[in-house]
Amino acid sequence: MKYVVPLKKGIFPKPIKIILSGQNPPVFNEELNDFKIFTIDESINYFGEMGGTSKEVLNNTEMMDIYTDILNKDLLFLNQYLKKIPI
Repeated sequence: MKYVVPLKKGIFPKPIKIILSGQNPPVFNEELNDFKIFTIDESINYFGEMGGTSKEVLNNTEMMDIYTDILNKDLLFLNQYLKKIPI
């Protein structure tokens, strides 16, 4: 939500298109290793604190491995977008 208000107020440029994906885009920059990467345990804590994810899913290591991978790719995408915006 902290980025929605600046978008609405015109502080951030409005995106022309938005693509939400947990997959690597074709032009994925492998040099973004310095961004925060969640471990499975951190991912379990993150989703647990947000609420809405059942304990059955949180306790399923295989499922959380998949969620963690998707979360990390989405965070890399978000950080790459925000890095280009002057604040």
